[in-house]
Amino acid sequence: MRLLKQALAVVGAVVLVAMMLAVTAPKATHALVAALVEVTNTPAQSIPTWRTDNDGRNVVRLYYVETMNAGTYYSDGGHGAGNQLSDASTASLYTVPSGKRLVIDTVTLFADPLPGQQVNAYFYNGYTFTAIPALDMGNFFGVEHFQNSIAVHDYVEPGGQYGIIMGRNSTTGTMFWDVQAVGHLVDCTNGGGC
Repeated sequence: MRLLKQALAVVGAVVLVAMMLAVTAPKATHALVAALVEVTNTPAQSIPTWRTDNDGRNVVRLYYVETMNAGTYYSDGGHGAGNQLSDASTASLYTVPSGKRLVIDTVTLFADPLPGQQVNAYFYNGYTFTAIPALDMGNFFGVEHFQNSIAVHDYVEPGGQYGIIMGRNSTTGTMFWDVQAVGHLVDCTNGGGC
């Protein structure tokens, strides 16, 4: 029993000394911890990283704007594959460069039909359609206002274009509408497998 008391006293003294060192000499304590927990990142044993705020990635901003004429239910570019979006910086149709894949991160839509009309939108990546709900935000200055902006994970392959089909449930009056898509390019030639 006496041996157990002495062992507990020694352990208590060590803990007390460690706490006092941590309070009185934090730099020394931190140096000791840093020496014990050293992380090295060498080419032979690299640590994988993922930078989500990479400002250097190739950001692509696309848009499409149209006034849908009276008598028209939908706008699909005339070929069912959607109206092709343009590059926001050049205003020309955007085609994904060779050796790259376009990753769409967010899409945004706005539409202003006459009151009582409903709106639907479908983005097209060359293979599949993605429906984006158009949310009715109410009546402003005699027209309904629909909008939405959501994160998506859509992909457009090299040489492809991103398209949009916009529709409504009535042909009465004109409807102004526009969409935007923001994404980035990834390299297909460096193990990307496009």
